Amino acid sequence: MKKILVSIFVLVFSLSTAIAEITIKWRLADGVSVSQMYIYAWITNGTTVTEPCGAWKGELVRANSDGWYSKTFTQTPTGFIFNNGSGTQTSNLSSSSDACYSIKANFDVVILNCETGESDDDGDYNPGDSSSSIDDVMLQGFAWNSFSSTDTGGSTKWTELTNQATEIGRYFDMIWLPPSSAAEGGGSRNMGYHPRAWSSQNSSWGTSSELITLINSLHSNNCRVIADIVVNHRAGATWNTFVADNYGTGYTSYQLTYQHICKDDEAVSKGYQVGDNYDYNWNVSGDLWGGYAAARDLDHSSDYVRNAIKEYMKYLKNEFGYDGWRYDMTKGYDPQYAKEYTEAAGGYFAVGEYWSGTTSRLSAWVTAAGKTVSTFDFPNKYAINSWNGGSNYSALVSGNKPKGLIQDTEMRKYAVTFVDNHDTHPPHDNPQQYTGDISKAYAYLLSNPGIPCVFWVHWVNNKQDIKNMISARKSVGLNASSTVLITNTNGYYESQGTGDYGELICRIGDFSSVSSPQGYNLACSGNGWAYYTKVTSTSLLNTHIKNTLEIYPNPVNDELRIMNYELTGNDNVQIFDITGKLIHHLSSNISLGFTNSNSINVSSLQTGVYFIKIGKFTGKFTKK
Repeated sequence: MKKILVSIFVLVFSLSTAIAEITIKWRLADGVSVSQMYIYAWITNGTTVTEPCGAWKGELVRANSDGWYSKTFTQTPTGFIFNNGSGTQTSNLSSSSDACYSIKANFDVVILNCETGESDDDGDYNPGDSSSSIDDVMLQGFAWNSFSSTDTGGSTKWTELTNQATEIGRYFDMIWLPPSSAAEGGGSRNMGYHPRAWSSQNSSWGTSSELITLINSLHSNNCRVIADIVVNHRAGATWNTFVADNYGTGYTSYQLTYQHICKDDEAVSKGYQVGDNYDYNWNVSGDLWGGYAAARDLDHSSDYVRNAIKEYMKYLKNEFGYDGWRYDMTKGYDPQYAKEYTEAAGGYFAVGEYWSGTTSRLSAWVTAAGKTVSTFDFPNKYAINSWNGGSNYSALVSGNKPKGLIQDTEMRKYAVTFVDNHDTHPPHDNPQQYTGDISKAYAYLLSNPGIPCVFWVHWVNNKQDIKNMISARKSVGLNASSTVLITNTNGYYESQGTGDYGELICRIGDFSSVSSPQGYNLACSGNGWAYYTKVTSTSLLNTHIKNTLEIYPNPVNDELRIMNYELTGNDNVQIFDITGKLIHHLSSNISLGFTNSNSINVSSLQTGVYFIKIGKFTGKFTKK
């Protein structure tokens, strides 16, 4: 059941072409293995591109006895690719001397200190990394009881999601799946939030083999998969005993016992023996959290408990291919442990459910977790509820910014925004549900900073509007860190967002008497909402954005638009297929060629996934 790591790690950075020797060293994360590794590099001098280690797919390099791979170049490469299969991930890295990297997971590369092997980053593990999740839109791929086709939104069992993987991958960068471990009660109607056996991945959602098929399908459609990690509590075999976790060859088995249950757990009142440590109550301005009555509260101060959790997450990543983590009920344990788990497991992205309507408490939790884990923006959610699609647009505003954690310039990149989730939506009878117009709510959400998370039921019932909004958001590079100012709440709502290479104006309500904003195009609209966009940066001078090609639309039918590069007939443009085979050198006098200053006609390509390289810039696109 070992998952084969099949990813291309693309590292592109802007360096002046100079005669300077440089040694590139890299290593794999613990528990990750591949059969062979290639390095492909290129040096750009004007319009001339030199490939110093051979043509694609590069030069085969063997690991040294210490586990490090290395390659010395007599000239500094413009860019290079670590290659052992298919797929792509771009990192915004640069160096002028020896460069050391660690491939921590399928899609995560960090700079290391060559001598110590320690990370040289600033501690912003992934949420703050402009080369990773900051540009993403996430889908919550389930609702309550959505393992049943009779429930709202249709079935999201693993087999059903697999059938929809292509469509999901076209619009979402990440999908958050429900807890996949065997849970208390068993059977076919169990959400999984009372896990019984972490080492068993047969659940109400499907079998372990169906889960692997789903994750592989999502990966092949360029969508990363986030696991729902329920480690605050665990269901017992009895009141104070647990099922042992045996993950198989290459893993450590763990047997939790009564000693790993918190001292103030409900088991005590039933006369059962428990451990010696009280449940952790993290105090942030009076925000105390007690125990969880429905299952046994685990003692995270125990090294044994934490090691068991890390082994579980390692198993999920290595055997099933999960790319990141959604931590359930994080008020139940110290945020330093969320940091510890995230750093130990690796992965592309992590977000915690710290349920609080106070922005200062969310900010404090993210900071205490070392900014390795984002958090759901409940204050923004409550602002959406307060507005509820009506005419009181001031409910959405704090000063001239959207309410919530996303109003904080430094913290908004750690905010995951949402309209509803499995806990705030029926069948739960609670006041947290948004009951207004769904498309208007997403017009607000997808035009704001933070990482938007689209709820499954809303997606199913409002697909076209949400698709259009996501496409418009991507077209101007609006992301988790973007500046968005609210410019009107009198009679209708208007905001103006500044993305990496364009601007987006959102209007909601009755704006029929207001003229369209000058210099903008109507990107999309619906009943009571509209998006207007303007692309402002398409030049190579804007290399501060990313040294990767921003492609729109993606997937593409005919015209592939390059958002941050002005194409000319003199450009050396190459297109590779998914295997790395060079398909085309582009020029203006062939059928597959330039159509205007920033578009390429790719209508002659067959359906599939392709890589495009223009000088030192790279990108990936899907041809419909």
